[in-house]
Amino acid sequence: AAILDRNATLLANVELPSGRLNVVRIPMPPRESDFFGGTYTNVVYVNGILVVPTWPNAPTELEELALATFRKLLPGWEVVGIDASNVGAGNGGFRCMTMPIF
Repeated sequence: AAILDRNATLLANVELPSGRLNVVRIPMPPRESDFFGGTYTNVVYVNGILVVPTWPNAPTELEELALATFRKLLPGWEVVGIDASNVGAGNGGFRCMTMPIF
């Protein structure tokens, strides 16, 4: 968490000609011994649909917050959560799986 917090602060201070970067934090699933918590940011953007990984054992409120954040940031996009537990168990993610396709 400390590394992610530091990186968010660093990025929020990046100055571009148009102004500072707008850093929006996406919650992270918990990392517990009986639960692979992955991430909600290993997403795939395709034809106006954002495919977001979800985790069956994650708290529902946390998943809803992650999906709601994406919906707020991407108005007009359909944000779809899909169970990524099988992909995550193999240390992969949706974006990783689709990279060879693009």
